[in-house]
Amino acid sequence: MLPLYDDNPTKTVPIVVYSLIILNVAVFLFQINLNGNEGRLIEMFFDTWSVIPRQLFRSPSQEYFTLVTYQFLHGGLGHILGNMWYLWIFGNNIEDHLGKFKFVLFYLTCGILAAVVQSLFVFNTNVPLIGASGSVSGVMGAYITRYPSTKILTFIPPIFVLWLPAVFILGFWIFGQTIYAFSALNSNVAFIAHVAGFVAGMVLVRVFNEEV
Repeated sequence: MLPLYDDNPTKTVPIVVYSLIILNVAVFLFQINLNGNEGRLIEMFFDTWSVIPRQLFRSPSQEYFTLVTYQFLHGGLGHILGNMWYLWIFGNNIEDHLGKFKFVLFYLTCGILAAVVQSLFVFNTNVPLIGASGSVSGVMGAYITRYPSTKILTFIPPIFVLWLPAVFILGFWIFGQTIYAFSALNSNVAFIAHVAGFVAGMVLVRVFNEEV
């Protein structure tokens, strides 16, 4: 299932969401330019700015900044397109609800918690953790908490396009991620980070709620 549009208008222009998308795309284009020299430059780039669990726990004071920077790196076109699409669909309403400054803190905090939890499960690996998936999962967790009954125009392969409630779309998504998280621990996809980010979003949207 692929969400296409949500029937949930906002009161403000989602400047932070737009800025995050632009920044992620800019970093990805920069990564593409590093792909020469037999891949050594991009490897060095990832080694510096991604979360590497083994290094994170071995030298936390030297690696803590990567808990933020890793959120803006992506491993391929499909990776960044998927993350930015879901951020585009669901992020505007959460930014509208929390306010711009709190949304930035919320987004980055979800990404940080997602990386920490993922790293706890694979603490001895040197495989880089990259991507906005944990942060965007947090946005999705916030959305299902705040707007469970909002209708989402959804593409269901091969030919169906239906309006479905957010609780069904996002509930189905997190159910699948949870199954994968505990059945594919050695996967190149950080499913645990997705689940951790989603749960963090469900909790933190209440903590960051500007009405509290």
